[in-house]
Amino acid sequence: MRIIKVYGFISLIAFWLLLSCSAKQNNSNASQVGADMIPFKGGPTEAAKRQIGTYDAKGNLKITANLSKLKMIFENRLKENGYKTTVAKVEIKEGIIEGTSEKYFYLIGVSEGGGVKIVTRLFASSNGVGDLVADMSPSNMFKKTCVCVSTCKEGCNPDLYLAKDGFVHWKCTPCSNTKDCRKTVTDSL
Repeated sequence: MRIIKVYGFISLIAFWLLLSCSAKQNNSNASQVGADMIPFKGGPTEAAKRQIGTYDAKGNLKITANLSKLKMIFENRLKENGYKTTVAKVEIKEGIIEGTSEKYFYLIGVSEGGGVKIVTRLFASSNGVGDLVADMSPSNMFKKTCVCVSTCKEGCNPDLYLAKDGFVHWKCTPCSNTKDCRKTVTDSL
């Protein structure tokens, strides 16, 4: 009889732990997704955030972070993925998530000639001032990037779309004159 009570007690504790862990996981997901936001795998988390730029109501986008450091972070990620190229231009752009009407911001690095494009999504800071922040990994890399590589003149641009799984994912738009467009998405822990 004593053994049954012990096993019953242990089962009760295990069940309680299971419920409490499940509730914590649901709460953390809820804090990442606002009422008007679509979930983005790799979006703002507890990882370090770095201010990259600013935006205002007139649509002006400005990089405030050190441009050389941003290029270096992008180039290091490209090297990790086997691309030996330099980033010639870095800028902040905005777009509309395909399949929605939601606006998003992103930081894009483009190689000389435009054959390699690398992006990371930027998020409006919770301070409400118009700051744009990037989610950073502990190794000081952008947490999630998408690389689009092609020899085409137009197209093969990174873009976000709402997938059937309910999450927003990166894609590379098709080339205008060839099917040569490759995508690599990297998610740092």
